[in-house]
Amino acid sequence: MRGFLIGAAVPVLLAAGASTALAAGGGVGFGGQVTRGGGPGLSPLAAETVSFAEEAGLRLVVSNTAGRQRRFRLVVYDKAFRPVAAQVFPADASLAAGASRQFTVIVPFEGAVRRDLTICVERSGHRGVCGSYLVRRERLD
Repeated sequence: MRGFLIGAAVPVLLAAGASTALAAGGGVGFGGQVTRGGGPGLSPLAAETVSFAEEAGLRLVVSNTAGRQRRFRLVVYDKAFRPVAAQVFPADASLAAGASRQFTVIVPFEGAVRRDLTICVERSGHRGVCGSYLVRRERLD
């Protein structure tokens, strides 16, 4: 059984397989940012999520404000910009001009009670807009 709590404007519970997962929603700050010159947009720009599982998740929206199609991906870092072993679905996406796409980011706690994350939109290996996210783990035992 694996369960993830997804932070978004309205928290959503995802369950892998047909199992039920225990999870609860925390406060989620919602904001967005679009970079200059038709760069990517990212929303929410900050969020805090609580999970009762060994992993936590965030649902983020990337927008292409450029006048042409571009390929984007999300990259997950800790607060010191060291890469974090997270799963991102989809791994990358090609977005038409003006289009948006949801990405789901699953982050393992790896024994920690909380993870402070920086998640950035990248295009062609260049970092674009980044957001700050806090995921906390609560234990039931």
